[in-house]
Amino acid sequence: MRDRGGWEPSLCEAVQSQPPASPARTSGDRSGIVAAYGVLASRCASTTAFQWQVPAFGAAAEAALLAGTLNTDKQSVRFVLSGVAVLLAPGAIGVMRRAELTAWWDRALMDAYERVLVPEELRLHHELNLMQRLERRAFNLNKADRSRKVQLFLVRLAPPSFLLALSLIVLAAANVAIAAINP
Repeated sequence: MRDRGGWEPSLCEAVQSQPPASPARTSGDRSGIVAAYGVLASRCASTTAFQWQVPAFGAAAEAALLAGTLNTDKQSVRFVLSGVAVLLAPGAIGVMRRAELTAWWDRALMDAYERVLVPEELRLHHELNLMQRLERRAFNLNKADRSRKVQLFLVRLAPPSFLLALSLIVLAAANVAIAAINP
């Protein structure tokens, strides 16, 4: 159920606390709302890009530490490198998760703005995850190639952020195992 301004009462309080400026809502001039939406969309895109850069750099750092662990003869250096790897993985996962949550927050705000700006049939429904979007509007897999079907299956199986976090943990564990096993 919508009120006159287009804001739904079911939105969380934080989203309701940042509505578009009231003159733009009442006078029909939506330029302020459109400008705010543009800034929000830009910030969301930037945060989302950063979210996927963090695990890439984390995996590269983990691989470098693993290479260092494998190529050193001193046991003490191996333990230090594996300790750094153990500290690096949760740090990278935490930064990735924070960026992911920030992007989710921005997408919730974008949905609130889209309720005001865009007709329902054109809205992107940022608040929905992939599975919910697929349930709402089916993805035509008849014309999709095999790799897209595999990608969709993997995303349905586990979210990409979970798989990336798991790979960072596995790399850190491999580093610790190599440091402990090699004399």
